[in-house]
Amino acid sequence: MLPDYIFRVPCLSVKKNTNNMDNVSDRMRKSIQFDSSNISTCPVELLVNTSHAFVKTLDQCTDAAKRCLIEKQKQHSMATDMLKSLKRYEASSIIALGKASTHFRALHKHGFLSKASTTTKRTEVGENDRVVFLPLVFAASFELVLLGQRRVAVCVRCPGTISCGHGVITIDFDTDRLYSNMKEQCKKVVREMLVMLRSNKTAPEKKYDDGKKQLLESEMVQEKETVG
Repeated sequence: MLPDYIFRVPCLSVKKNTNNMDNVSDRMRKSIQFDSSNISTCPVELLVNTSHAFVKTLDQCTDAAKRCLIEKQKQHSMATDMLKSLKRYEASSIIALGKASTHFRALHKHGFLSKASTTTKRTEVGENDRVVFLPLVFAASFELVLLGQRRVAVCVRCPGTISCGHGVITIDFDTDRLYSNMKEQCKKVVREMLVMLRSNKTAPEKKYDDGKKQLLESEMVQEKETVG
């Protein structure tokens, strides 16, 4: 049976109805608390919340690409063709989440000790009332399906620490870096989806000037104002 510890873990989640992704790392950093009676639910909680945050970020990047296509369709007929192709797909099938997994592991067998505050009441954690810190890495893997055809594997990572002291086990992740990694990977996925969309369009094949084509592709994948 586990000792009567309190476990604090980052929630890694965003609000379901949030459209503005500003300060998303702050929301992801908010902790959830477990004890020995429900710590077994922690892995599922991490998986669900991380998946939701990733899908929300992916939706934001996809929406930004759609808006860019709408803005460019007057100047580029290719943008009009791609928008027509997009309408053939349900929103949930443009980029669908297939599988997801999360895990974290310690980087070293031994951590380091830090003297506890003298104002903190002593507990039975250690003889000298010290807190143990151990560096770790958190990783989340996702399998995505683009346009119902191509499967793509994505992995996002961030460093963190696990500490134990004063009856509390605390797990911390660098959520700023995790979210930055999420955005970077999501933009790559959206870029690949746009390439597939262009090659799979049903409209008659048209010739485009290479310079204009490259300019349009570059503009479509640039970060828009709603993607922080």
